[in-house]
Amino acid sequence: MTRSLQSIDAAFVRLEGGATVSNTIGSGESHGTTLFAPVVGATVVRIGSGPSTPFISSGRVTNAERLIVLNGQSVWVSSADYLGYRGDSGGIVFRNNGSANQVVGIHVASANDGSARHFSLASRINSVLGLTMH
Repeated sequence: MTRSLQSIDAAFVRLEGGATVSNTIGSGESHGTTLFAPVVGATVVRIGSGPSTPFISSGRVTNAERLIVLNGQSVWVSSADYLGYRGDSGGIVFRNNGSANQVVGIHVASANDGSARHFSLASRINSVLGLTMH
């Protein structure tokens, strides 16, 4: 199911027929089951495409949350300076607090001039769509 709302840009798929899900990433570590609300300067990590797949890139949050126009719609995003490539949309953005990973959001876009990468906050996605983490 894909839902595009004025305040978020997110897509989710309903699983049926005995499908199982996992909260592991990359090398098999857990992406975490708690959320992190980013602050400017915090380090975040993005998993997506790049020179190798999966490609992991870290960067600093440059904007904690702001409203931008994306594909003709106003959406709330945060920004960071991690590397981003075509096809990265939907990739997880997380942080490690020293002992565990915490979910920050999902990557939604990169600025045309390459100056910023944007992600939707997991807390906003969960709130708007009525989702919970598990």
